[in-house]
Amino acid sequence: MEKEKLDFDTLRLAVKHKKFSPVYVFYGNEEFLIEESIKAVVENAIEEGLKEFNFNVVYGSEIDVQNLVSLLLLLPVMSQKRVVVMRNSEKFLNKISRTKKEKDAEIFINYLKKPNPETIFIIVLNEPDFEKEIYKKNF
Repeated sequence: MEKEKLDFDTLRLAVKHKKFSPVYVFYGNEEFLIEESIKAVVENAIEEGLKEFNFNVVYGSEIDVQNLVSLLLLLPVMSQKRVVVMRNSEKFLNKISRTKKEKDAEIFINYLKKPNPETIFIIVLNEPDFEKEIYKKNF
C-alpha cells in the first residue's frame, strides 16, 4: 500500500475529482475534520440513492478478520465504489496482533497490500500506538 499524507483540502479536492485511494487512515484530535473527511469521501464515491447498498460502518471491537475482509471484497451495487468505515480500529488491530492466530494478521495485512480497487476502506483510529509492530509495518 502506497503511503501518502493528505491534508483536508487536498483530500477534498482529490475525492471531488473522483481520485480515491483504496485505503485511508484517519487519526488525530480533530474529530470534526475526520468526520468531514469521511463525509467528503462518501458523498463523492456513492450516489445518495445507492448509499444503503454501498456504505457500511463497522467497529473494530465487534468485527473479526474474516467478516471484515469479506465485506471489503463485496462488489458495489449499481455504483463504481463502495465505502467501508471501520471505527475504533485500534481495538481490531490490537486484537489481531496479540492473538495466537497469526493467520488473521496475515489476512488483514495481505488485504492492505492488495486492496479491492472497487472498495474504499477508511480506518479510523482514536488512539493509535504507532510504536506497535502492526502500525509500523502498515501505516
